[in-house]
Amino acid sequence: MNKYTEFIENYLQGRMNPTERVLFEARLAQEPELKAEFMLQQRVMKGIERAGIRSEVSSGLKKGSFKSKLKTWTTAVLITGLTVATVLVLINKVLNDRDNNIGYERNEANTQEWSDADKYIAPELFKIKGNRDTVIETKGGIIFTIPARAFLDAKGDEVPDEIEIEVKEALTASDIIQAGLSNTSNGKLLETGGMFFLNARKDGKNLLIAQNKGIYTSIPNFHPDKDMQLFEGQRTKNGQINWVNPKSFEKKLQNVDILKLNFYPQGFLDSLKAFGFNTKNKRLTDSIYYSFVCGVPKSDSAVNEFDEADSLIDNRPALSVSPINQIKPDGAALFSRNCSACHSIGTQKLTGPGLAGMMERVPSKEWLIHYILNNEKLIKSGDPYANKLYNENRKATMTVFEGQLSENDVESIIDFILSRSPEKVTNSGRSECGIDPSRIHAIWDKKFNNTLLATKEFEERLQAIFKTCNHSILDLYVANINKKMYQVDSMASEMLHEVEGPEMPTPFRHFYLRKDGGVSINEGHMQKLYAYMEEKQKEYQQAVVQSKRLLFEKEHIMDQKALENRFEQNQQEAQRSLQTFSEELEINLNEAYRQLGKPRPRIAPIPGNYLGTTLVNTGWYNVDKYVIESTMKRKTLDYTDPETKRKAVIHYEPFVIKVTNVKDFDRTYAYLIPNQLSSFQRLSEVNNGFKENLNELLNYKSIVIGFKGETLYGTEINSVKPGQITVVLKKASSAILSKFDSGNSNALNNVLNDVNYQAFEQKETTRKATIAKREEIESRLWPVVFPCGQPPSPPAQQALIEM
Repeated sequence: MNKYTEFIENYLQGRMNPTERVLFEARLAQEPELKAEFMLQQRVMKGIERAGIRSEVSSGLKKGSFKSKLKTWTTAVLITGLTVATVLVLINKVLNDRDNNIGYERNEANTQEWSDADKYIAPELFKIKGNRDTVIETKGGIIFTIPARAFLDAKGDEVPDEIEIEVKEALTASDIIQAGLSNTSNGKLLETGGMFFLNARKDGKNLLIAQNKGIYTSIPNFHPDKDMQLFEGQRTKNGQINWVNPKSFEKKLQNVDILKLNFYPQGFLDSLKAFGFNTKNKRLTDSIYYSFVCGVPKSDSAVNEFDEADSLIDNRPALSVSPINQIKPDGAALFSRNCSACHSIGTQKLTGPGLAGMMERVPSKEWLIHYILNNEKLIKSGDPYANKLYNENRKATMTVFEGQLSENDVESIIDFILSRSPEKVTNSGRSECGIDPSRIHAIWDKKFNNTLLATKEFEERLQAIFKTCNHSILDLYVANINKKMYQVDSMASEMLHEVEGPEMPTPFRHFYLRKDGGVSINEGHMQKLYAYMEEKQKEYQQAVVQSKRLLFEKEHIMDQKALENRFEQNQQEAQRSLQTFSEELEINLNEAYRQLGKPRPRIAPIPGNYLGTTLVNTGWYNVDKYVIESTMKRKTLDYTDPETKRKAVIHYEPFVIKVTNVKDFDRTYAYLIPNQLSSFQRLSEVNNGFKENLNELLNYKSIVIGFKGETLYGTEINSVKPGQITVVLKKASSAILSKFDSGNSNALNNVLNDVNYQAFEQKETTRKATIAKREEIESRLWPVVFPCGQPPSPPAQQALIEM
């Protein structure tokens, strides 16, 4: 029980003596919390008296909390439907503690009869324009969707000007009790979900709701598990309201922002997350999903010299070229847009007859084409069968499609209907892969907000549509967004010839049985949206095809460039290695002959897979042999002249560079820059570093380079001596080379050129890794995006380049 409840009750019931009353009133003036509770309880008690339930409430007050007991006297409300927000002008809000909230002489029925609820519930007043679609939302959350020209004056004329809307609501237990509202229908107690009053006036005069328009009303649903009904209120002479004429609520759908829905195939986002992508980045996930395309013919302009290369790269059959005038119209899409509203493909009669077996009934296919194009013309001509259909269908005529559809269009529609036999239905309308993402791209657009597609119910159905691999089912929902959802479910179920049974799941039949409703949409707007979808779907599909073509073309060019660069680098590397070897050999030979005290014979190295000499004079050629072997193997020369016993010794001693953070890099290189050679020598890689044997006749400096991605790291060693040295590579730039005092500018330039080439190779490695990752992702996502198609084999591009 609230701490003030019994205290206030004693005051209101006159159970306080004069002194207690004075003390209570003094506290009432000083304590805001007490005053608020007092005012609430006072209003509720007045409502209880008006509703005639004083004794029940009084006993309840003594048994427990005042606020908690409110829930035992009346329940909160049912509601389903639309959640839409718009901007409105709320005017002249009346305070709840006003005694009489009746602002007009006559009620909505033009009588002076008012109930207690009229007096005690404060109104909310809205001003709207009668010629505009408007949505208003009350303080309690009731939403009224008012179409343009929904109100009529007493003469039945539309009211396009400013209109005043009056709403009173009692949705909570407290509101209902304060208003003294009863919840009985002809004496029978009802479980109420809330009550509201709606009226519209122009210049103080009551307006009527146009019966062909109606105002869709959405009430907060506090008890979705209850099967509530909407009752009309009749005022009684004792000031109460009798609730009559119950009506079941229409199960309308609630619109949401279409971009907040998930239109990806089941498992798509989970797969991306497993790849490490940020699935909360919709721009990223969209770009990946919309990159998939299947079975799209190339236009004439798209055919170029890269067609064959594209086919090899993608390892899919080359796509054929179909001139525009030879492409057959899409009969399924044409049927969905133009015929499905009135005709089923089976035997079920909708507005018009079912079309199953139609060719057995009509005089000929040619006759049927002319009848569909302009049935009125055939009827007026006296055609017997056209007039028979006219009379059998209560003299109702079909839409005249002449001027909208061509004979070729109509023939495609007929062929589509004839293909809908049970054994063919699973293949007709299906693509070789599934629903193309370009179709989803075209509808996953804010333009489709406030339509049947912008609902959680369609999001659920889309997963079932993906599994059909039949774009005609998707088109069916898009072409009929002005219908109830369950009506389209029924059409989809029939198109797929779903049969109930334990071994044959029938998702669209199950959807149909749920009887999900629809949302209001203008017929003209619906047609514009469908046309927009078709146009955008083609644009998006062509854009993906073209972008992939350009991508493969660019990759092909880059592969060729990489091949050329590698060939040129290999040539230069071979020349550089031979040049530095020849120069070092020359130095070693001169030193060896000097130490032996002998003149050196003329020799010339012969390039090849091995090195040798050509004898041009007799002399000490055994020395040459040992010097060449020593230089090639980079090991110490220790030669003794067999005749003079003099020695020739040239020492080679190991030099090792250890890189402490070598594992942080994708690639590392170490260069020796000898002072007497024209180019550099590259050190051999060993565990966590590099190694080379140093020639004692040369002085060296060294540079160590590392790549992490495309970022360059490095360090320099100005004094290279035999032994081991440990280095740490730090972030650097190519300036590390230009500022390095090597003492050998030509060799340093060669190092710079090599580093630039290695940077190019690093970019190539990154590029190839990106391509490989893309192909892996496509291969693994293919069965998710296209459940009915085989994933493509990995592209053969790399193999072609490396052969």
